[in-house]
Formats: sequence, C-alpha cells, structure tokens
Amino acid sequence: MNMTPPFHTIIRLISCLMIISATSIKAQNQPTVTNIDSVYLALDNTIRHADSFLKKKQDTIRQLYEKYQYANNAAKRYKALSDLYDEYRYFNNDSALHYLHLCKKLAEENHDTEKKMVTLLRLAHQYVVTGYYPEAQLYFQEVRPGLLPKSFLPTYYHYHAHLYRELEMFTIDPAMHEEYHRLSLLYRDSLEQVSDPHSVLFLQRRCIALCADGNYKEAMTVNNEWMKKVSPGTINYSTMAYYRAEIFGSRHENNIQKYWLAISAISEITCSDMNLQALWRLADILSDEGDIGRAMRYIDFSWNSISKFSTHKRAWFIAPIMNDIHNGYQKKVTKANSQLFILTLIIGLLAVFFLAALIYALRKRRMAVAARAVVSLRNQQLSELNEQLSTLNSQLKDSNRVKDEYIREFLQMCSTYIDKMDNYRIRINRKLKANQIKDLMKMTDSEEMKNEERQELMDHFDAVFLHLFPTFIDDFNQLLKPEARFYPTKPASMNTLLRIFALVRLGIDESSKIAEFLDYTANSIYNYRSRVKKDALVSRDDFETQVKLIGL
Repeated sequence: MNMTPPFHTIIRLISCLMIISATSIKAQNQPTVTNIDSVYLALDNTIRHADSFLKKKQDTIRQLYEKYQYANNAAKRYKALSDLYDEYRYFNNDSALHYLHLCKKLAEENHDTEKKMVTLLRLAHQYVVTGYYPEAQLYFQEVRPGLLPKSFLPTYYHYHAHLYRELEMFTIDPAMHEEYHRLSLLYRDSLEQVSDPHSVLFLQRRCIALCADGNYKEAMTVNNEWMKKVSPGTINYSTMAYYRAEIFGSRHENNIQKYWLAISAISEITCSDMNLQALWRLADILSDEGDIGRAMRYIDFSWNSISKFSTHKRAWFIAPIMNDIHNGYQKKVTKANSQLFILTLIIGLLAVFFLAALIYALRKRRMAVAARAVVSLRNQQLSELNEQLSTLNSQLKDSNRVKDEYIREFLQMCSTYIDKMDNYRIRINRKLKANQIKDLMKMTDSEEMKNEERQELMDHFDAVFLHLFPTFIDDFNQLLKPEARFYPTKPASMNTLLRIFALVRLGIDESSKIAEFLDYTANSIYNYRSRVKKDALVSRDDFETQVKLIGL
C-alpha cells in the first residue's frame, strides 16, 4: 500500500509550523493551553504520517543512488556520495559512515587532499554525534586545518567544540572535565573569530554556548535572530526550536517549553531525523507531569527511530527516561489495580448484599404469594359463607314472611271458628230449649258440616299459599316433563298434588304430617310424591330440594 501523503498534505503541515511559530513570536512566545493542545494534535498527526515522510526520504535517497551509479567521473561520484551522506547523516548512522568511507577512498584514489580532509572532518563529527568519541579523536588528529577549504574552517572549529563539549558532559573525572571544558571554550572562541556573526552556524554555536554558560537572557536574543534564518521542516529549525524550549525550561515556563519541543519534534519527523532528541525530551517532561500515556507513545516512537539510526549515545539518554516512564506506568498500573481491587471488593460486597436482598425478597414474595393464596381461599370461603348466609337470610325472610302471613290467617281463622262455634252453640241451645231432640241428633250425626269446614280450610289454604307464592304452579310445572304437567281448573286453587308439594315448599316434608293435614293416609301421600318424582326433569333426589327453592 502506498503510504505517501499527497503533496498538499506535506505543504499544509509545514505551513502549519510556519504559522504556529510566527504567531508565537508575535504573541511574545506565550502560547495558550489551546495552542499547546493544537500543537500536540499536529505532532500526533505528524507521527501518524511518519511512514509517509520516511517514504519520501527513501525516494530521495534512491534518486541520489541512481545518480551515483550513473556518474561517469570522480567528481560526480564524489558529489553523489557526499549528497548521500547528507541524506543519511541524521537518518541512518551506519549508511552515513559507509558513504563517508567511500568518499574518503575515492579522494585517496584521486589524490584529492582537500576532499579527503573534508571527509575526515565529517567522519570525525559523525562519530561525535553517535557517541564514538575515541574514533572521532583519531579522525580529528588526521585532519590538517591548513589543507581544508577556507569555507570549512568554521565547521572545523565547530566540530571540535562539539566534541569537547560532549566529552565534558560524559566524563566523571574532575580534571578531565576541566580540561575538556577549556578545550571546548578554546575552539568556540576560534569559531567566533573566523565565522560570520550573522551566519546560521555562528548563531547556533553561540546560542548553545550561552545556554551551557547559563546566560539564557542573551541566549534568547541570539535564538530570536537564529529563528529568522531557518525554515520550519528543516534540521536547523528543529535544533533552534529545541534550544528555544531549553531556554523557556530554564525559566520554569513548562507549557512554553513543551510547546517548542513539540514544534522541534514535528520538524524532526518531517525531515526523517532519526535522532529525535526533542521528542524523547518532551516524553521525559510529560512522564514527570504524570501524562504517562502520551509519554509512552512518544518515547516508543523515539526509541524505534533511534534504533533505526543505529547509535548507542541516544540510548544512554533514553534508557533512564524509559525506565522512569516504565516505573511511572507501573505505579499507575499498581494504583489502578489497587483501585480495581477495591472496586471489585465493593462490587463483590454489593453483589453479596444484593444476592441476600434478592433471596430475602424472593422468600418474602413466596410468603406473600402463599399469604395471598390463603387470603384468596379465605375470601372464597367467606364468599361461599356469605352466599350461604344470604340464602339463609332469604330463606329466613321468606320463613318470617310466611310465618307472619300464616299467623295472621291462623288468628283470623281462629276468630272465625270461635264465631262459628258460638253460633253452633246458640243453635244447639235453641234446639234444646225447644225440645227439638230429633233435629239436634240429626244435625250432629251428619258429616256435612265437617266436609264443608275441611273444604273451606283447603280453599283458604290455597288462597293464602298462592298469595305468598303467586308463581308456584308455573315454577313447579317447569320441573316436570311437559306431558306430566297439570293446572287447576279454578283460579287461585290447587289440587291435592299441588297441595302436597305446597306443604313440602313450606318445609313440611314428612308424609304422615302431610296426610294428617290433607286427611289422607300416609301411604297415599307417599304414592302421590313418588308418581310426581318419576316425571321430573331433574333427579328424584334433587326434585324436592328444587321445590323448596321456588319463590326465593
């Protein structure tokens, strides 16, 4: 897959750097938090496109290598090899040394002392950059300043000053430290004497020297002038931004320091500079501030790049930072694990609590269901009892009503019967007074009076009963088959069968009592009842029960 970004994407990134830097100068180098967030965003985006810049770098190297292959004379071959070194010097140390050795060999073969001295100087400096100081000193000893082109003399002093500044930084011997410091100052003074005070090289060495001396105020003045002479997206610009960040760091202006380190890192990545000193420095600061996630992303990218560059010196710087970041990450992980353990414990306790609550709730629910079932059963039983009570009340009301009616009728009949007996007494008394014995005997021997009285009793019973139960005859017939139904010939009267079941309806269900009332034998009453039950639509056992419910 082709990872090369469109040309306008690269231009936009570089233009963004130029706008950011110009805005920062105009704002007196005081970026806001929003600016820092924006430059972090630009840095992250640049890291995402690092492979694209790497591809562009490799394309350039491939083109230069083709020029070297097709070079038809020593001068062109040396120029191509020198250009290849320039491309590799910050990109891959082994390749840079390889092409420098080819340059040296070519210069020796052509007895070109000037080019050989330039190549030896470059070899010495390349070893300084990568931390191989003994090798660098050996090559410096071979360089004869008088045989160098005049334009390379400032570079000669610059490279020597760089060597002794590095040796001063890494030695642990106090005497050697003083000696290296003296030699660094000596070559720095020589550089200032032979350099254009407005050249990029002079301003760079001057700014670095002032920072080393702790003169940050003057260093900022030099850095401002240096910034005007370099362009974003170049090695010189990234170096300028790096030392600008160091100046702000000396003032404890951490936000601005991180801002310029990010700007420097963007330029480094854009140029495919595999040293990436700004990025690992920024990662170190972020690690100290506790931004472990971002620090790890930046240090990982920086380490991968430096590994490609093939230098152990940067590893010396990065290893402690990576260790600090790792320790910070471990502390963060340990803290997170502790918090996770506490949260897990809390969640576990809550889970146990909720489980216990759930079990309790389920038990209560089962108890409630059982209680509701019991209540429902009790309600059903109560409803049945209420229905029974209602039926009993209805029956009681009906019994009371029938009782009241019959008591009233009974009293009235008794009164009427007393009057009749009194009239009968008067008649008998008259007959006795008139000595009408025969008439008296005739009157008392006859059953006419008894039959009349019984018929009158039956008529009175029919009238009272049908008054109390006006639908009795129709309801009674509904319990019989159609062909077995019967109706009285006279209104408000009943026949013997209806009277039998009328007495059953009133609660008199013993055949002997019914026979006594109707003046029949008990056997006759039993036969009547059996004959009617045979034609019933309901079962024989339920027939009289249904009769008793008529009128309720």
